[in-house]
Amino acid sequence: MNPTKRLAMFALLFGWLALPVSVTVAGAQTVETGIVELKDSKIEYFSRGEGEPIVLLPGGTLKVGYLDGLADALAKAGHRVVGINFRGSGNSIGPSEAVTLQTMADDVAGVIKALNLGPVNVAGNDFGNRVARMFAASHPELTRSVILLAAGGKVQPALAPTVRARPTEARKCPVWALSGSFGGRSESVV
Repeated sequence: MNPTKRLAMFALLFGWLALPVSVTVAGAQTVETGIVELKDSKIEYFSRGEGEPIVLLPGGTLKVGYLDGLADALAKAGHRVVGINFRGSGNSIGPSEAVTLQTMADDVAGVIKALNLGPVNVAGNDFGNRVARMFAASHPELTRSVILLAAGGKVQPALAPTVRARPTEARKCPVWALSGSFGGRSESVV
């Protein structure tokens, strides 16, 4: 077994115990993997590229790996791309009782602070876009823009979160919503 595959196997088996690990897969970029330990959770992330940061948030309980093609393209375009697995997905762990959008947004903020990313562009796919919006509302100082992928549905006003950004902060943060398939028609909302 070649050394790269051996390192990848080691990272998969023992990655949750290790400090950030860099793995290069043939034909792909170097991907740093790691786990950020927060107050009541351990959140797994994948980082690649250099430049202005973009954080990718997956849909539902999916692992962020399904967005690797997008992450690679963004990294090649000059961005540092950090994908985050929510609690209960991949190697991310933490209590699942009473978890809210706010809890998940705070986990994302913890990773961003731990990696010293500063204000980021945060892109949420499907359910991840709800976390991205909560993150922007409750952590405007860490938000450069919000990108909504496959954003759909409405939350009834009675169920909407009570956390709101100050109007001056909200105006500083552009929101882009993309609907349809990645190869299909897209719409932007500012």
